[in-house]
Amino acid sequence: MAIEQFIVEHWAQFKQLLDNYLTTDATDRKNYLFRGQPKSTWRLTPTLDRIQTFESIGAREARQRELVAAWVKEGQPPGPRPSQEDYTTHWEVVARHHGLPTRLLDWTESPYIAAYFAYDTVPSPPPDYVTIWALDRDRFLELDGDDADLVQIVDVDWSLADRARAQRSVFTRLLGTAQHIDELIPSSLRRIDIRAAARNAALNELDQMTINAATMFPGLDGAAALVQRRMYGDA
Repeated sequence: MAIEQFIVEHWAQFKQLLDNYLTTDATDRKNYLFRGQPKSTWRLTPTLDRIQTFESIGAREARQRELVAAWVKEGQPPGPRPSQEDYTTHWEVVARHHGLPTRLLDWTESPYIAAYFAYDTVPSPPPDYVTIWALDRDRFLELDGDDADLVQIVDVDWSLADRARAQRSVFTRLLGTAQHIDELIPSSLRRIDIRAAARNAALNELDQMTINAATMFPGLDGAAALVQRRMYGDA
C-alpha cells in the first residue's frame, strides 16, 4: 500500500493543511505522532540501522545492550538507576537524546516541533523538500500482520530527560531485521513534503512560538545555538 503524500510549496500551506486535515481538534491531534527530516529522500530508519545491518532480532538486541552499557559506563549519566526490567528502555531513551545510535526513532506529539527538526538541520546545498512524517496511532493499532508486530510505539516518561519533555517525545522501536519502518507500516503513515526554501519563514515563526534551539535542547548549548542564529542567521 502506498503512503499517502502531500506536497506543499509554502509554510502557510503547511499550517493550513494541518488545520484542515490532520489536526482538526484536540482528539485528532493526539492520534498522530510527527517526525521531521531534512531530506525528503530519507527513509524512516533508526540510527543503529543506518550504520549496521542485522541478521536476527537477537543480534540487534545484543548490540543495543552493548552500546547502552558502554555509554552508561563512560558517561555515568545522573539520576537513579532503573530496575533491571526497565534498564534498556530507560537508558536507550536517554542515550538516543544524546546521540547514541539506537533502535529508536524519535517522534513528537507536535507537528511544529517536527517542522523545527526538519528545517533546523537542512544541509547545504539544500534539497528541494524537507519532510514531515505523520504516524496515525489509530491506523497503527488496527494493523494486523507480521510486519506490524515488528514496530513498537514507545511512550516514555518525560521525567527521564529534559530533552524528552521539551520535545514532547515518543519513539518507535524496530524489532525485526528490516531497516525501514516505512516499508513495514505504510498504511498508518502520511508524509508532507515542504519546500526547503521555506526554511527561514518556518524557523522565524517557530521561534516566535518558542520552538527553537534553546527550548528543544535545554542548557547552554541550545542557548548558544539560538543566539548565533538570531544574530548571524545561517552564517
